[in-house]
Amino acid sequence: MSNRYVEAARGIRRGETRTYLEIAAQVGRSGAARAVSRALRLAGDDAPWHRVVPARGALPPEDGRAGEQLERLRTEGARPREREQIAAWARRRNARLVGNVAKRTFLPADDPRAMQWPAHALEPFRDEESARERGYHDLDRGPSPIPEPPGVGVRPRSPVDPNAVLERLDRAVDDAFRAELAASGVARAAGLLTANECASILAGAVRFERSIDMASFGYGRGAYHYIAEPLPEPALTLRTALYARLQAVAADHGEFPRTLDELWRRSRAAGQRRSSSILLCCGADAVNHLHRDVYGEVRFPYQALVCLSHRGRDFEGGEFVLAEEHGIELRHRAIPVDRGDLVVFATTARIDRTGSRRRKVELRHGMTRVTRGTRFGLGIVFPLAR
Repeated sequence: MSNRYVEAARGIRRGETRTYLEIAAQVGRSGAARAVSRALRLAGDDAPWHRVVPARGALPPEDGRAGEQLERLRTEGARPREREQIAAWARRRNARLVGNVAKRTFLPADDPRAMQWPAHALEPFRDEESARERGYHDLDRGPSPIPEPPGVGVRPRSPVDPNAVLERLDRAVDDAFRAELAASGVARAAGLLTANECASILAGAVRFERSIDMASFGYGRGAYHYIAEPLPEPALTLRTALYARLQAVAADHGEFPRTLDELWRRSRAAGQRRSSSILLCCGADAVNHLHRDVYGEVRFPYQALVCLSHRGRDFEGGEFVLAEEHGIELRHRAIPVDRGDLVVFATTARIDRTGSRRRKVELRHGMTRVTRGTRFGLGIVFPLAR
């Protein structure tokens, strides 16, 4: 795992920084800031350790490397030079805004209040869009509120028929769907669920085993609500049936139990007993940084997202993103999901069969910024969580 932390750090571009939490979330170990710090310390100058900072912006003095870190960041333009005015530094960086790493806020580069921020905890931003994509918010306007789960506030018009969902799933997850998933790491079944079925999931998701604020774990901005079992219909039927229909593609990644029940038995035996499927609540300015969902030693190579909100009416922005790692380069694919869309994607890697050899292409996923409204989604993770 430590090598993944190092590789993620190597992907940070010159002149930028990321926090330990952001790196931890990126490789699927949310909250593991100390593990990232240890891995980078062991790697030494084999990794750009100076570009990774704690939430307050710079290494603590007792670390012994704070001075060297700041000097390296100044050399790369990631922080103002000694006695350089913040506004002058921003102009040199072609940045209209500056962000406070510790507060996750931004201001115009020439705002007098920005001059009072500690120079070691600043991040330059080209524009407001790039700042908000990193989870920063305008100091004056404050952060947009994180939406609460709708729960009893949503009423489906009629009872759902799980058999109708199964029939549609059989038509959608066909050989072509599985071939696309294997080749690219992602496949979409547009409009798999009806508006009434999406409303049924939202209305039934009222009991949560735990909830987290994305920001506190370095995931971005928004909320994860882990739905207590059993899932509401038709999510419960969809998850079980989808697992069975992904077996043929999963076989390329190893051997996995034939049924979801057996996967859960293995999960519990390995100490993974907590719920893993999520109601994602994302309001305006919510963003989900690129990451992996790894919840323990028992895994399955695929997971899924169902969009529960209507694009254009309920929200704008919020595209699903899958990114491939090619050395230090990330190649992004954005999918503008709409209500009822099912997106199945590889959790950590896809198998590339081009050429004479098979190789793994590492993947991460996330969501672009929600520019307006509220986007709810169902995240289906098949193994239980530790």
